[in-house]
Amino acid sequence: MKVQKLILVATCFYLAYTQLVDGQPRNDCQTSCGNVTIEYPFGISQGCYYADDPSFNLTCNKEKLFFRLNLEVISISHSGELRAMNNISYTCYDSQGTLSDEDFYLYRLANVSLSNKNKFTIVGCNAYAYLTTYGIQNYSTGCISGCDSQPAANGGCKGAGCCSTDVSVPSDSNRFRIRSFRLQNTTSVYDFSPCKYAFLAENGTFDFDALRDLKNLRNVTQFPMVLDWSIGNQTCEQVGNTSLC
Repeated sequence: MKVQKLILVATCFYLAYTQLVDGQPRNDCQTSCGNVTIEYPFGISQGCYYADDPSFNLTCNKEKLFFRLNLEVISISHSGELRAMNNISYTCYDSQGTLSDEDFYLYRLANVSLSNKNKFTIVGCNAYAYLTTYGIQNYSTGCISGCDSQPAANGGCKGAGCCSTDVSVPSDSNRFRIRSFRLQNTTSVYDFSPCKYAFLAENGTFDFDALRDLKNLRNVTQFPMVLDWSIGNQTCEQVGNTSLC
C-alpha cells in the first residue's frame, strides 16, 4: 500500500513538473484576455506567472492585455517573442513654423528587449529622430529625412520624406525613448508635411506612401513591435539540465 502511494505521489509530481516545463498554465489560471492567449511563464494573477520575475505578471483590463501597464500585448510566442503596440512620437508645427503639438514616450522594458525584427522610422520633410535605449550600455541610433517639395508617391522610404533603419540594441536595455525634431524652419513644407513622426514598427508592417503619410500618417497612432523575452540571464548551456529551461 505504501509503495502504491509513493508511486502515485511521484506520478503527480512528474505530471505537474512536465506541465510547467511544457509551458502549460495551471488549470485555475486565466488563459486568455480578449483575443490573446496567455501561457506560462506569463500570467495575470498570483501563482500563475514565473514567481522569480514579477515582470511576467501581465494586466488584463477591458479585454486588453498589458505589459508594464502601458504596452498593449497582441501576441505571445514560446519561441521567445512578445508582440506589443507602441505609440508614435511626433512634433507638429503651424504655418509660422512654431511648435504646435508634440508627444513622446519613455517605455520601461524590464525583462524583455527590443528585437532586431523591428525598424526605426521617421516620416516627415526636413526632420530627424533618435531612438535611445538605457541600460548597462546606453545606445542611440537616428535617421534623417529631407525634402523641400512633395516627394514622389511611390519613392519608398529612402530619405526623401521617410528614413528607416534596422534596430540592433544591447540586450540589457531596460528602457527606450523615441523623439522627433525638425532640421530647419518648416514653413516651406507646412502644406504637405506639418508634422514629423517617429516610431518603431515590426518589419513589414509599414510601407511609406508620400501622398498618404506625410500629411497625417493616415491617422495611425500605434504600430506593432517585437520584443524578445527570456527567463533568467544565462544561456541554456550555462543553466544545464534544470527545471528552469
